[in-house]
Amino acid sequence: MLNNAPLPIVSFVKAESRAGADVTGDVAYTGYGFRPLLVFFILSTSTMVASIGFANATPTHHACIYNTGAAWNASNDCVRSDNGAGARQQAYLKSMDADGFTLSWTKTGAPGWASSIKVLAIG
Repeated sequence: MLNNAPLPIVSFVKAESRAGADVTGDVAYTGYGFRPLLVFFILSTSTMVASIGFANATPTHHACIYNTGAAWNASNDCVRSDNGAGARQQAYLKSMDADGFTLSWTKTGAPGWASSIKVLAIG
């Protein structure tokens, strides 16, 4: 017999960060307490750069809108910090993990700012 009860939904909000000098590579974000199904990102810097993005459990399903301080743009990344002059940090979701997720970061140029990232993970 099927149980039509809704699945329990868990969520967790956490602050993360990314330094402009951090190198290209994979970063595991842990401490969420479950394997997320969907993750939302809000990124901001002190230089008025911002992005809003998401990714789901299928890494090919992610998107981001980002501001270079002058204009809003769209990206296939899930989080991006871009000053519009060739310096940026951008990431896509590599995997959902047992206690969080892993982002694959690419650094271009020499971004000199730190990014604050608010994460909403839903499982």
